[in-house]
This record gives sequence, C-alpha cells and structure tokens, in this order.
Amino acid sequence: MENSPELDLINQFEYDLQEILGIKVYFSCEKSNLKFSLKEIENILQLIPPEHRSFIPRIYLVTYFDKNSETKGRHLASLSYVIVYPNAFTELEEVLIHEIGHVLWDRKLSPSERVQFYETLLQEVPATLRIEDELKRHVFVLENFANCYMFFLCKIFDSQKYPLIYKFILSLF
Repeated sequence: MENSPELDLINQFEYDLQEILGIKVYFSCEKSNLKFSLKEIENILQLIPPEHRSFIPRIYLVTYFDKNSETKGRHLASLSYVIVYPNAFTELEEVLIHEIGHVLWDRKLSPSERVQFYETLLQEVPATLRIEDELKRHVFVLENFANCYMFFLCKIFDSQKYPLIYKFILSLF
C-alpha cells in the first residue's frame, strides 16, 4: 500500500461506497461542498470503455481541497486511485476523464506505446523539444496524453490539426 500524505488525508474522512460500472466510488459523507451526484459520475463513466474502466479500482469524491487550490483532480499512481476535488464541479467530465487518462498511461500503455506517443507528440507538437528540463518534459508528455484522451472521449479532439496523435489515441480503443 502506498504511503503518502494524500492517502493519509483521504483516510481521515468517511465515505459512502457505491460500485458504479465495476469501479468503487467513494463519495464523501460530508457533502457540504460537493456539487455533483453519483448519477453524474455514472454518466461520465459510461463514456469510458469497459476495458479502460477495469484499470480504475477506486474513485474518491472528496470535500477537502488540494493544497494547490487550482488542482481539480489527481491520481495516486501506484494505486491507480482517482481523486476529484470539489472545485471540479464545473468541469467534472473533463477532470475525471483526464485523471483516468493518467491511470491508463500508468497501467495500460506498454513502454513501447509510451515511446510511440512521445515520438508522435514530437512530430505534431515540436515545442515539446524546447522543454530542456527532462522532468518537466516528462510531465508535459504525461499531461498531453491525459488531455488527448479526454479530448477524444469528450469529442473535442482536433483530428485535422493532430492526425497522428488522433490515430494513436484511436488505437487504444
């Protein structure tokens, strides 16, 4: 089990557990600042292919905010848990799918598929190479994968501008 401050914080609260489409969804018992429902979560999860949902063991809908108040969601990489913060309510679909994209990067994509995405990103977004710091470039690639996954499922992907990335994302389905 991962030992992290985020996991410790999650465990300080009580949750109502619902299983939605094979995923355990933990909805904070203290709902004072949660502005979304389990039905909304279910509608979003129906957009995710069953094979992709199988990589997500838990989703936490929490009432506390991340220390960076701009953060609307995150995933705990080693556990593949997705956390959605209350400030995600205006972009719930995008935030939840984006975080699931991170889990897919970690759990579904093989090392060769990750390299393939990186090379495809370099072809269509050459600015990637201008990021000199390797860690920042790595984060840029991860964030772009999660964004592309979300753009695809939300049907807002610009396949004309990024045909190679679109073809890569399509290959995951």
